[in-house]
Amino acid sequence: MKKRNRWSFLMTLVCMIAMMMFFSVSASAASKPKCASKVTMRFSTSSMGSQICNRNIYLSGLTSNAKILSVKSSNSKVLGSAEANGVVSVGVRTKSLKPYQMYTLKNGEKANFTIKVRQKKKTYTLKTTVKFVTEKNPVKTIKLDGKSYSSFQKTTGGGWKFSTGTKLPSQITMNVTLNPGFKLVSIFAEYYAPGWMMSDSIPVKNGQRINTKYDGGSLCGIFVHYYQQSDLQGMASYGKLITTSGITSTSVQIDFKK
Repeated sequence: MKKRNRWSFLMTLVCMIAMMMFFSVSASAASKPKCASKVTMRFSTSSMGSQICNRNIYLSGLTSNAKILSVKSSNSKVLGSAEANGVVSVGVRTKSLKPYQMYTLKNGEKANFTIKVRQKKKTYTLKTTVKFVTEKNPVKTIKLDGKSYSSFQKTTGGGWKFSTGTKLPSQITMNVTLNPGFKLVSIFAEYYAPGWMMSDSIPVKNGQRINTKYDGGSLCGIFVHYYQQSDLQGMASYGKLITTSGITSTSVQIDFKK
């Protein structure tokens, strides 16, 4: 009886030690900083250079006192900066101030990022390769009063445009459909009048009937704010909250017949 109790005690002790070791290793692995080894970022290019659309590298396994010490890029056209909540933001460098000009990225261009993180008195070095690809038009069709338009041309400002071939009515019902893989967030109607320094915009609902005149200006296009599904999946996989930093926007110029 005593031998059986002793054996049971020893087995219980061994199991407890094994469980403690398992949870210790699991906790250590869970708190180790990491990031994806490869990231794809989309960019659009205008006459002023390139602009990155989904520009975040997400880090996971960070504790509350973790600190990003440095971010280095192998590509002189782009740079990275540490943001809050384990996010590294990537942007295109300024090429000149007079005239103001950003560098222009090429489709398929890459940059290797080295990120150093300080956590629990240890310094970790994370590495990821970012591939830049040309942003595609997220808009599949725009329907105005029941008539669909799907042939869009690129503008010098980096957006898109199309011509209706009809005169501007006093009101119009607008429906926007995005291509597969894109999620619509919001739409802003854009108005402009000769002499204005810049256009004005107001939020509208998809499918809403809107006035084509606003504060002296005429409807000239829309701004479409959207997520790409791959961005949402990337944010969710690293436990990041969906914030405005993940939203991308594009402009669509609408040309009406004079």
